[in-house]
Amino acid sequence: MNYHKRMSLTVLISSVVLGLAGYWLFPDQAKGAIVGAGVGAAGAASHVQQEKRLRQIASKQSQLSSRQHQISESQQDSENRNNQRFDTLTEIVIQTGKTIEGIAGSTREHSDKISRLEKPTHTPRLESRTQAREDSQTWQRLQQRLETLEHQINTLGQPPRSLGSSRPDSIATKLPQSEPEVAESEAEQKIFDWFKSRKVTIESYYEPDPIVDKHLDGLSFYLGEHYSLLRELHQLLRQNPGRNIRLDLEKYQDREKNIHLQYIKKLLTCDFLSKGRKTIYKNNDKITERIDAAPYDRPHVRRFFDGEWFEKFIFYKIADLFKSEGIEYQYIRNPKIVYSDGEKAELDLFFLVNQKPLLVECKSGRNYTEGIERFFEHRRRLSLSPKDAIFVVLDINDQEAHLRTINWKLTVADQNQFLDHLQQVFPPEDVLMANISEPLKNAQILENPLPANASDTPETRQDSVQLLVSLTEQDNLGSFFRSRGLNQAPEFRNIIFTELIKVIETLSGATSFSQIEKTIRDNLQSSVSLGRGKIHEVLNCLLNTNLFRDREQKPVRILSQVTITHLTSTDIKVLEEKCMEFYAQKIMQLFDPDFFDVKENLDEFERLTLGHVPSQSTIQDIKQKS
Repeated sequence: MNYHKRMSLTVLISSVVLGLAGYWLFPDQAKGAIVGAGVGAAGAASHVQQEKRLRQIASKQSQLSSRQHQISESQQDSENRNNQRFDTLTEIVIQTGKTIEGIAGSTREHSDKISRLEKPTHTPRLESRTQAREDSQTWQRLQQRLETLEHQINTLGQPPRSLGSSRPDSIATKLPQSEPEVAESEAEQKIFDWFKSRKVTIESYYEPDPIVDKHLDGLSFYLGEHYSLLRELHQLLRQNPGRNIRLDLEKYQDREKNIHLQYIKKLLTCDFLSKGRKTIYKNNDKITERIDAAPYDRPHVRRFFDGEWFEKFIFYKIADLFKSEGIEYQYIRNPKIVYSDGEKAELDLFFLVNQKPLLVECKSGRNYTEGIERFFEHRRRLSLSPKDAIFVVLDINDQEAHLRTINWKLTVADQNQFLDHLQQVFPPEDVLMANISEPLKNAQILENPLPANASDTPETRQDSVQLLVSLTEQDNLGSFFRSRGLNQAPEFRNIIFTELIKVIETLSGATSFSQIEKTIRDNLQSSVSLGRGKIHEVLNCLLNTNLFRDREQKPVRILSQVTITHLTSTDIKVLEEKCMEFYAQKIMQLFDPDFFDVKENLDEFERLTLGHVPSQSTIQDIKQKS
């Protein structure tokens, strides 16, 4: 029962009770009952009104007490905050004093250093990192060279041995693991010494961050290996920094869609996109997929899309080629150099390959005119031959590359062709050794090549030169094969064919010639000792006879192009015939156009190749085309 009902009931009961009392006192008069009821009601109403006022007063006192408590708490909080501010200000004053003391101390130290530097000194100025190490390493290098000379003297007259090769994973060549720092400095020293010999100083160069570059290198390599497929998506991202882009996936097959989505995933991992996802939507009652992405508008992101990825990709393709071929090399990335006249410049990639220089410039845009002029000037000032300076341009066509190569006297190629040029300039180690060791092994070494009284004259030196020239003359088919790097492993040819067929039959998608080559070598490593150069030579016969095909049945002729899906035939007999046709073609083009007209030559061909001479009709067709 609420307060108002209770008060009303009190008034009612009070009036009834007092009314009954008045009726009892004056039973014969109605006025007694009425007066009693009125008095009771009035008294009850007065009581109710008084109680109401007391309740209001109590409520006001409670509110006042609450307000006073809140004011007290607020004052306490304010006092606490003031105390905290005072403590903070005190701490700041103390720290400021310490900082001022530290600055004063540093100033005194710097002043002392400046005073010492201003004093005359007899210490020579160190112009580069190489010069800084020269004094400490001179004695060690002299000892090493002396030991090398003693070893060469002791081994004179002994049978020649095959040379070792190193396959470095970084700037350091593969030297004993117990001295990694020495190995790195020695490999680095070779490059510094090469530039120093041309009066060029290296100020600094790129040193990768092992964590950051691990992701960026993987992303760059993935984009480069699939660039023909990812070109449209990459250009959208490159041209729209900070904006949303969309790419419809309807025209792509499932495997190609996955390649796009994997690229987006890698970009997200490297923090290059603010968003990147696959969206499924309905277009004219048809379910369609697309990519929605937004690249960040940040300097390092723009630099990567504009060309940093391409330089990283080209570097790792070159390094992978040299390592797979067993070629010793050292490298330096993005060296900042100073020429003798004080002109400063920055290069992209520089290699020393078996002590031979290789300069590489990478351009991913179409506006490379100024770049090729600068690169030509670097080639000239560093005294490099045209084949030792490669200008790699993304997607440049063959005709344009050939024209620039002739006009600028340097090598211009696209991302697919430059490796072919490198393989010609730097052939695999086993090809080189075959060309060198076989003629020497077959040569007759005279016990007394010169009379006892002979002296080292120009005439005797000329005789020696003539002897060396005669060793390398292509006077027979065997010499021709060796000089051209052909027919390197006739006894293993069928084994390579068998492994090739296995690789092709297990393909789940497109692959490249280089990847097939690597897979065959890895599969045969445990059973047969075959260098990659020999495997490359056999597969190259099939490549040049158009046996490798893509999905559209077009022949694949580019080593790094990821488009090979099948062979025109998986019959070993057919592969063998194509290989023999390739050898016959090279013989008639480069050795003797009438070679197969002589019966003895046919026998020699089959003896060396362990195969069969192509049919007469095939020989005639080759001769007409040649």
